[in-house]
Amino acid sequence: MHKPIIHVIIPVFNEEKSIGLVLADIPKDWVQEVIVCNNGSSDNTAEVALAAGATVLYQPNKGYGNACLKGMEYIQQKPTAEQPDILVFLDGDYRQLVSDVPDSAFVQLSVY
Repeated sequence: MHKPIIHVIIPVFNEEKSIGLVLADIPKDWVQEVIVCNNGSSDNTAEVALAAGATVLYQPNKGYGNACLKGMEYIQQKPTAEQPDILVFLDGDYRQLVSDVPDSAFVQLSVY
């Protein structure tokens, strides 16, 4: 059995003060890519996410769902071998703890 490929999508809007905390909590040994979808932030959210090693996408169309869809479109454009087995959605405001992920946030990509 192979180790699953796991990606995390984090939609953000003005989360400069919390996105670094969220990214620091994600276990690097089991997540291959963290995708932060910047939804028109007017602060330094994107810069903080980039500095923490995340892939940053820009979604000018407002809305949590639009930001999530931007991340999913990015993943779908990857070669099949690089697409995740598991896709996790997290909030960028640090209200949802990464330790909650096994209970609430795993989604099989094949469902979409």
